[in-house]
Order: sequence, then structure tokens, then C-alpha cells
Amino acid sequence: MKNVMSAVLAATALFSSAHAASIVATFDTDTEGFGVDGGTLVQSPAGGNPGGFLEVTDTVGGFMELLFPQGFLDEVADNARLNFDALTIAGNGGNLVEFGVVSLTGNGQTLNADAFLLTPPPNVWTGGVLTFSAATFNATQAVFEAVLDDLTSLTMTVERNTGINEIIGIDNIEINPIPVPPAAALMAGVLAVGAWRRRKTS
Repeated sequence: MKNVMSAVLAATALFSSAHAASIVATFDTDTEGFGVDGGTLVQSPAGGNPGGFLEVTDTVGGFMELLFPQGFLDEVADNARLNFDALTIAGNGGNLVEFGVVSLTGNGQTLNADAFLLTPPPNVWTGGVLTFSAATFNATQAVFEAVLDDLTSLTMTVERNTGINEIIGIDNIEINPIPVPPAAALMAGVLAVGAWRRRKTS
């Protein structure tokens, strides 16, 4: 019985750890695969929150869009959560509420939701957060799931001003997966042990 219980706990821990991982970009050494549309992007080695960060500079008219790499798209799921830090390095005039709007594109549709209430203040790192859900993106569950099943693009608007004069800092972008309820993790452990015992007796 003791051996079975140990196996249950080990399987439960393995299941929980496999589903508790998150993907994080701290930008301490490079841009980590992120890109930008409508501006230029460089990795700054110091001045982040802490360490390095992304420095995004506006270069053309229209909205700057931060482009997420495939690794982050792969972690988007119902009820997963996006966190990031932002600040304004330079720029003034005509603050835009569109800053922080996250767009999901897939299955021929684009869904939008705001992860940042206003615009990032000058020289102060401020956090943004968003939960990936149908309610957050003002969509039906069926539409939301269809977009996630064919997700081809994840972007975030980083345009702060109406003019072409801003530099934005972005740091600590993270997507946390769905938390595993303890009961579900325990059941997974029990099932794993059952499968193991069946293999041993066959």
C-alpha cells in the first residue's frame, strides 16, 4: 500500500509540474523572438524590471504592434493568463487607450481585448494583465475556441501617442497556463498508477 501511495504522489507531482509551467521572456540577453510592426525593436541590457528589456521605437504612422513568437502562441489556452510590464521612455501628446490591446487571429477571425487600462506612465514600470477567455474577448465560447484551435497570430498594440514620437519599454512577458485543480491532479495520479499496475500484471 505504501508503494502504491508513493506512486500516486509521484504521478500527481509529475502531472502538476507538467501543467504548471509558464513561458516567460525577461529580455536579459536578446529579443527572445519577439518582433514589431510599425517601429523598431532592440534589446536593452539594463534598465528593465530588472535587468534587460525591449525598447520599442515608433517610426511610422499607424499603430505599433508587438509580435509574439510561436512559443507564446503555443501556450495560449482558455483561462490562461498574460502578464507584462511596460513604461514610457519618451513621447508625449494624445495618449491612446488602444495601448495594450491584445489581438488573437485564427480561423479567419480576429478577437481583441485590452490588457492595459490607460497608457504606461513615464519612467515607471507598470503591470498589464489579461485572462484568455471568451468573456474577456467578448466572443461566444464556440468562436473563442475556434480561434484558439487555429491560432496564427498573437499581437499587442504598443502605440502610446498620436504622433510618431514615442519609445516604449516592455519587460517580463509571461503566459501562465490553466491551474490544475488538486482533485484533477490526484485523479491523474490514480489513473497513472492504475495503468502502471495493469502493465505489470499483463
